[in-house]
Amino acid sequence: MMEYQNMYNIISKPWLDTNDIKKICGCSTSSALLIRQEIEEKVLEMGKHLPISNRKVVPTEVALNYLGIDINYVYNMTLKELELKKLGGTGEC
Repeated sequence: MMEYQNMYNIISKPWLDTNDIKKICGCSTSSALLIRQEIEEKVLEMGKHLPISNRKVVPTEVALNYLGIDINYVYNMTLKELELKKLGGTGEC
């Protein structure tokens, strides 16, 4: 399972690609690709545009809402994880 600090580093970026989604969800590349495509559809339904690039990305905020991830919870758990590491623990919650 991914540590909260690693997840926080990923979701702190403005855009997520398929690889980021794969890491967050702990799923296969094909599943992450399907998730990213569904998020792309939601963004377009909202009347927004996505950047045109070789690497397809989606807005992190929309992805987090789609996945049901609370960034404040991840942030708080990251702080606890760092505190545990500072005290000599493993940091695994």
